Amino acid sequence: MFAACAGRALGQGLLFLLAVPAGGSPAAQEEPRPAAKILAEFDAVRFPGMSADASEDGARRFKQEIEVAARVQVDLALELHRAHPEHARVPEAMAARWALMSNALGRANEVLAEVEELLAAGSGGRLGTAALFARARAGLVAEDVPAEEKRAFVEEAIARDPGDPLGGVHLIAVAKYHTQDVEEMRALCERVLAEWPDEAYASAPARGFLVQLDRIGKPLPLEFRDVLSGETIDAADLRGHPVLVHLWSGFHGEMGGELERVRQLHAALGPRGLKVVGVHLWGDAGGEEALKAALAARGIAWPQCCEAAAGQEPWEGRFRTGEVPLCFLLDEAGVVRSVSYRVRNLVPAAHRMLGAV
Repeated sequence: MFAACAGRALGQGLLFLLAVPAGGSPAAQEEPRPAAKILAEFDAVRFPGMSADASEDGARRFKQEIEVAARVQVDLALELHRAHPEHARVPEAMAARWALMSNALGRANEVLAEVEELLAAGSGGRLGTAALFARARAGLVAEDVPAEEKRAFVEEAIARDPGDPLGGVHLIAVAKYHTQDVEEMRALCERVLAEWPDEAYASAPARGFLVQLDRIGKPLPLEFRDVLSGETIDAADLRGHPVLVHLWSGFHGEMGGELERVRQLHAALGPRGLKVVGVHLWGDAGGEEALKAALAARGIAWPQCCEAAAGQEPWEGRFRTGEVPLCFLLDEAGVVRSVSYRVRNLVPAAHRMLGAV
């Protein structure tokens, strides 16, 4: 479905792109560079470490540095594939190319079209397997791929290589971001723990998400000092209203987008009675004063808890999660009714609670 549309959108020249150097016919090109030379440059690419500058300018520079390094590896992987398609490191290099295109460069749709044509041409072996897992990753990232097709891409990759830990990583992504069925979420987490128990990037998120799902039907303890007003707020102060509890950190990238979605939901449903509480996991990047200034600049006035425990990651304490953004939707009695790592997944439930369909 999506793959066919993507192929039409991008044209039918992707196999030609993979087979022929850009800029003309093979005869018009110089001799391909040796694989060793290409791989030496590929391996020499260094990505920046996490930036200590939490400002918007710092975040922008950090993102630009990642994109520059990503583009270099993306192009070198393609050069290796075109010049030396049988080289043993082609599957590895192309897998890196597709991962960087999907995540660092925002080109998931191009990945879907590219790997679809490779698979249609009969690419098998390690490259074919890499293409299937790349399609699964890109499908999860691309906004216009239906949820059932995302899941199908993941299952097809797992069927090709059940032992690849990426299968578990992708299944957890389905559970956390691409379904709103609680029983399906639980089943996927339990499957990951059964099939990939030793893969930390799959099993740890699965255990954490099961903890969050176990909160459904129970009150969520809330008591904190609002950094904006200085007042102490607890669960009793919020009774009688549905409450969205938004755990987050930072203002850029995914966090910035999620914060804007919370702002939109608050603007739409706040007048109808929805309360929003933010739990900002700021760490050491500026503390409360920096948080207050950044919130004021964005016109955000709902209560904020600034969690900054010394010597530990604060979100692994009270809320038992190692990943944000994370949202809980509470009913008027303060009981958790829904939980999600995406704000938008809770929007329909919030509307239903308020009769604001």
